[in-house]
Amino acid sequence: MKRTLLILLTLLLALSCSAVCAAAAEAPVTTVVCVGDSITFGAGVTGRENTYPAMLQTMLGEGFVVKNCGENGRTLQREGMLNPPDASFNFPMTFWDSRVMNAAVEAAPDIVIIMLGTNDAKAWNWNAENYTGQYVELIRFFRSLPGEPQVFAVIPPPGFDAHEGVNAADPIDREILAALGDCIREAAQACGCPVIDLYSAFEGRGDLFPDGIHPNAEGNRILARQIYEALTAEAE
Repeated sequence: MKRTLLILLTLLLALSCSAVCAAAAEAPVTTVVCVGDSITFGAGVTGRENTYPAMLQTMLGEGFVVKNCGENGRTLQREGMLNPPDASFNFPMTFWDSRVMNAAVEAAPDIVIIMLGTNDAKAWNWNAENYTGQYVELIRFFRSLPGEPQVFAVIPPPGFDAHEGVNAADPIDREILAALGDCIREAAQACGCPVIDLYSAFEGRGDLFPDGIHPNAEGNRILARQIYEALTAEAE
């Protein structure tokens, strides 16, 4: 009798564990892909936990997987280059043809956050018409992926003077940075895509950008919070 009872209890425990494991395996996971350049990558901070995608992961919590698909120097425009045309050394820097683009696609995203444009704001790269048109293409490209992910267009933060004793970032034209907003809104409107305005959110906060372009850990925390609030508001 005792042996029979023990066998029954063992079977019930096994069935219970199987049910819990099956439920966990079936729980939906939302994949968020953060597309961008060095700001997304986290060039302004020490420690991957201080990048905005890592902080966004913490804010979103269980049920979400946040992928950092940012890489230094990347442009949205296909014609983007590392240096001016007359430089002795040059290299294409477009996001379209990059390992992070491949990683973004392979992640099978449910949500895509696009923050590209800071390197397009280098004088030799800038073409407002090309930028706007190719932004529309990028939104539509991600939306065409299996699962038809939701896309958010992000207006990058403004540029500031570098802090004393800190080397300034690459030559980003501040006037072009200010013009990105109109181009991004135009592209987003053409696609019915939500916009997250980080330019306005960081105006007057040069204290958070030591080299004038890349936010420090606190700046990344604020950046992640802005995106988190946009995502959760959209889900309501």
